[in-house]
Amino acid sequence: MVVYDLLIDYGLFNPPYIAPLANFWLALVAFTGLVRAQLHFAKRLDQQKKDLVKEISLKDQANLRLQNIARYDQYTGLLNNYGFGRALPTFVTSSSIEGGALTCHLVKVANYTYYASHSLETASELIKKLSENIQNGMQCPCLIARQGVDEILVLYPHQAANLNESLLQFKNIVQHALLIEGRHVTPTIDLGGIPVCPPDWTDHDLIHFSRAALEIAQRSATTNTHYLDADAIRKVDEDLELAIELESAISNGELSIVVQPQYHATRGIIAGEVLARWIHPDRGFIPPDRFIHIAERRGIIVELGHCILETALKLIADNREAFRGIRLAVNVSPWQIKHEEFCDSVFALLKKYAVDADMLELEITESAGLDDVEKTRKHLALLQQRGITISLDDFGTGYSSLSQLFSFPVSTLKVDRSFVGAVANGEFENNHVLLSSIHKISSSLGLDTIVEGVETKEQLEVLTLSLIHI
Repeated sequence: MVVYDLLIDYGLFNPPYIAPLANFWLALVAFTGLVRAQLHFAKRLDQQKKDLVKEISLKDQANLRLQNIARYDQYTGLLNNYGFGRALPTFVTSSSIEGGALTCHLVKVANYTYYASHSLETASELIKKLSENIQNGMQCPCLIARQGVDEILVLYPHQAANLNESLLQFKNIVQHALLIEGRHVTPTIDLGGIPVCPPDWTDHDLIHFSRAALEIAQRSATTNTHYLDADAIRKVDEDLELAIELESAISNGELSIVVQPQYHATRGIIAGEVLARWIHPDRGFIPPDRFIHIAERRGIIVELGHCILETALKLIADNREAFRGIRLAVNVSPWQIKHEEFCDSVFALLKKYAVDADMLELEITESAGLDDVEKTRKHLALLQQRGITISLDDFGTGYSSLSQLFSFPVSTLKVDRSFVGAVANGEFENNHVLLSSIHKISSSLGLDTIVEGVETKEQLEVLTLSLIHI
């Protein structure tokens, strides 16, 4: 009412002034609304900018966390395989490399599993402390990465002036006791390495060759350390090429067999032993001990064994008259015997080629049951129940014991050729005693005895004196 009265008092409520005043009022309201809208929009835009910056920051943090997870072992904080590969070029260019070479070690903590069975944290702390000891003890730039669960890969500049001293220093460092959770723990170490690595090697090269050295160290009966020189590196390279070609040869059926007869003194040929042969199109004859060793390392020994067994059974099927009354003996590796499908695969091949089980003999080595005695015994028993003969090959060169002979369903004992080979060197008396003893033990267990490697009349006479059937 006050405004209305004022408008009347000043004469502004007259009809001529109403329209302009209304228009002015509407414009003022519209302008005020527009200003408010713009201020609200600016405020929202500012908030969106802040939200976007925050989101980018969170994404960056997430990316950093993902990179950390991708590059580092989460238990120890050490580089993993991927992180090692990413860090390697920077390490090589930033380190003071003498002559451009590097020294690489692959350290395996053999008793890691023991500690992990009690506490994974303790086992991981063992790896972490060991890496810290290496970093502090070597007193030079080191690139350290965790390989798998129980291995550490260590790379540092090659020290040509005192190489042997630095290698010995490294070995002493990794074998030093560690203080973990208030008590001293001594790691059991297997060590493989490359004293002189070219700086242009990739992370795959470093891991591949150092692992090859570590495997040799683990197989050694006298030392837990092995280093590869230039010649050994070339051989590892050649073995890798051969492994790839061997896989192809197995797939394409390029392997062959020959049969070595087994004689009885009065009955003549009683069996034949299958010997695998690989005639490489470019390299020529590849010795069996070499390509079998490569197959074991490559993890294709089961496929190789299956290939040889099938070839042997096909030979029987194609020459039934020639093999009438004669068994064919085929070597099988410990890896084959432990394979879950081994027995089924043998039975399937016998059925495929319509070969009677009693025409097949499977030869196992003395170390066949060391890893898993129960599974080995179970599989061998199944094979024997079907009528397959089981023989223990190369007796006297490995880990055999009387308890093992009683444990496995073995029918035949095959004495290693080294016993008769020594006859040519004048060791008649010693070998006569050994062979006689082996024969008596074998006979008392109800086993047949075969001596391998009899090639001369003199050797035959020794065996006759030892009362062994050949």
